[in-house]
Amino acid sequence: MVLKKVKFLLDENVPLQLKKIFDDHGLFCTTVQTEGWSGIKNCELSNMVK
Repeated sequence: MVLKKVKFLLDENVPLQLKKIFDDHGLFCTTVQTEGWSGIKNCELSNMVK
């Protein structure tokens, strides 16, 4: 069995405190702002993040 790491992408309207919680628990988490994707619609983001 192969396990894949789960990656979380937090949207612009999610409080940044949530990213800290993910980070504190050793989970991979990034934000739309960090990736430079601010203002991109969710349907477009889902096509970019695969």
